[in-house]
Amino acid sequence: MGRCLVEGDEDIVGRRLGQLAGLLALGLVLSRTGRLVQFGDGLPLWHLILISATLLGAIVWWLISQTTLSVAAGSYLFILGATIVFLRVAVPETLLAGVVPTTDTLPALGERMEDAFRLIRAGVAPVFPEPGLIAVLAILMWALGGLYAHGALTNRLVVMIVPVGIVYLQFAVFDRRQSGLSWMLASAACLGLALAAVALSRSENVGRARDEAGLPKPHRSPTAALIMAGLIGVASIATATNAMGLVSEYGNLPWRSTGSGLGSGPGGIAFDRFVDLRQRLISRENALLFRATLGPDAPPPGQIYWRMETLDEFDGVYWRRSNNQTRIYSTGSVIGDSDHAYQGSSVSVLQRVFVSRLLGEVLPTAGEATVVHQIAGDNVLAPQSIRYGRDATLFYPVGMRPDDNYQVESRYPLLDLDIGALATGPNGELSPIFSAAADAGVFTASPSSRTEGVTNPGDLDQFTRLPDNTPGGLLGMALARTRGATTDFEKAWMLQHWFRDSGDFTYSQEVTTGHGALVLLDWLNDPNSQNFRTGYCEQFAASMAVLGRLLGIPSRVVWGFTPGATVTIDGIDVIEVRDTNAHAWVEMWMDGFGWVRFDPTPRGEVLPTSMTAGWNPTEFVPINPDTGVVEAPDDPQLSPLDPGFIDEPPIDNPEPGPRLWPLWILVVAALGAVIPFFKRLRRNKRVERLEHGDVTAAWDEIIDRLSDLGEPVADHLTPLEFARANGTALVPLANGYSAAIYGGKPAHIGESDFLEIEWWLQNRYDAGQRLKGAMNPKSLVKRR
Repeated sequence: MGRCLVEGDEDIVGRRLGQLAGLLALGLVLSRTGRLVQFGDGLPLWHLILISATLLGAIVWWLISQTTLSVAAGSYLFILGATIVFLRVAVPETLLAGVVPTTDTLPALGERMEDAFRLIRAGVAPVFPEPGLIAVLAILMWALGGLYAHGALTNRLVVMIVPVGIVYLQFAVFDRRQSGLSWMLASAACLGLALAAVALSRSENVGRARDEAGLPKPHRSPTAALIMAGLIGVASIATATNAMGLVSEYGNLPWRSTGSGLGSGPGGIAFDRFVDLRQRLISRENALLFRATLGPDAPPPGQIYWRMETLDEFDGVYWRRSNNQTRIYSTGSVIGDSDHAYQGSSVSVLQRVFVSRLLGEVLPTAGEATVVHQIAGDNVLAPQSIRYGRDATLFYPVGMRPDDNYQVESRYPLLDLDIGALATGPNGELSPIFSAAADAGVFTASPSSRTEGVTNPGDLDQFTRLPDNTPGGLLGMALARTRGATTDFEKAWMLQHWFRDSGDFTYSQEVTTGHGALVLLDWLNDPNSQNFRTGYCEQFAASMAVLGRLLGIPSRVVWGFTPGATVTIDGIDVIEVRDTNAHAWVEMWMDGFGWVRFDPTPRGEVLPTSMTAGWNPTEFVPINPDTGVVEAPDDPQLSPLDPGFIDEPPIDNPEPGPRLWPLWILVVAALGAVIPFFKRLRRNKRVERLEHGDVTAAWDEIIDRLSDLGEPVADHLTPLEFARANGTALVPLANGYSAAIYGGKPAHIGESDFLEIEWWLQNRYDAGQRLKGAMNPKSLVKRR
């Protein structure tokens, strides 16, 4: 039958798809920002500020577009509004009546912007929501909101989508954490909507070839499609190849710079607050990071590990911090969670730290901080400007500058004094391995009682969690390497000895696998794997912590610095810590004591003497207590296909990771809602056209409904023949459509007539048929 090509329908759907893609992209940017900036109790509600800035930017630009102002005048008003928002967020306390700058505004703004640039230059996500940083983000979202409104009003998809997409990609680069399936699906949905919008949208009489009668020719061009696909493929390969030299071996670029960057002062060095299983080249300059002086009764400087923060969550590649909530320090504050503090022998260490080139917001301390002191001097960090986390880590939210200094007290564990108690078994005697070593004269500590009244924290189980996809072969290897151990301390001792002192592993900074992630099972087990059992501190710490959790021992990774060198300056002993001291180690929970440090890195030239050095615990594993025969565990060389155990012993993982089926339900539901949504939009537009006398809009809507319901119109039938064959309710509409198309006469079909036909369709088909028709995308994607 004859059909009239309605030029506006596809454009309308295309515009709506583009607008939806733009909204989704804005949502992705705001959501990704939530992974870059901290939020929680005691922190500003910055996410509401950014959402408001986005909405205000879009509304202001829409209002400006409704006026007769010139482009220059409208842009000036838009920028003026952005400036007010910027000042309101950055320095609201200096504004008169909340909008008028005063003499205090510029100096305060300069300080806030310096803080913001320091965070951008040296911060590692998630960073603290300083007012200056939030002001910068607010202006960015204001601009994106305005661009979205402009693109929506002018039907310019590029303006709506491209700027937002660029910002999202940059934020994704800043975000070092794995994104997961939901982010991938959301990004794919956004890209798919944008491409569909581009395909459906077209300007009138533009880009359409026409035949001799002046009618548009079909869009089909397989040759052009193949050429375009080839060009896109070549461009993608070329871009990826050239970009590999620009992207670090982390697979992305860190949120920091080691050059002079933005802000004042010389360049510095910031460290990523992650420990992972990737092997990559290390570039160290032997640069001085900080100096420190110690108070009386402190341990020897060559024994002090400088602690930054603990990483307690492992996602299969990265060890990272799971809880970023912090609190403001005030006099008398109890820093950290007392349930997790070391309960064995310790000493209070007074220290004053002078920053040289260490950037970032984490303050190094000798042990776990307990008190921050207010002291006099230049560039002293005020205690009230410092925040602390649950693990007693200290944070200076705006980031450190050269010559900043501070004084704290900390609690430093004296593990050497507790060796005998740690080696004591439940029966009050040395556990079997240590007892055999004592009999052989290589272990001299005496058994002693454990600390009384120490209970395990209620959240200790979170330190045994591992991803569901952790290779089963790792458990077999952990069991093999600790065979014969009867206590957690024996198991931890044997793991540390294997990594550090057995000779099976090699420390080296000259390893790299390009952009590929290290496969832990292969690295530990397959001699043919690249860099087999060769790496540096991150690989050893990350690996030992994973094996510890597989054995059910609560484990976490700590990053910081090995003991620095002692120099004398003006007659005062000063510890100098350089970037070559950057290090990662493991802490494992021992009942009755708390977190005990183990250092698995085989790097004896710069590390304190290992408490596993001097004797091999595997030589004292009793096979038969009656005979005293001992046997060291062999190296099983397990195959990934053979986990090395029978009946699959359970991994101690009481809270498995989130299941994917709820996410798939949400995705399917969201995709299912898209088709009816756009059909409803199309129907409303056609009703508007019908109200203006365009009867073809009503006819096209009914024909599309019938087509989706499985009753397409036969090409050999006229509209009236089709109507008479399917229902008398269609006859008035068919007459009006025929009169308008073939006779050029005005039709007398109103909205009420159209609603009657919809009622006829409602009664003609049952609920299941109507639902199936509503979900059928045929009428949305067919060619006109």
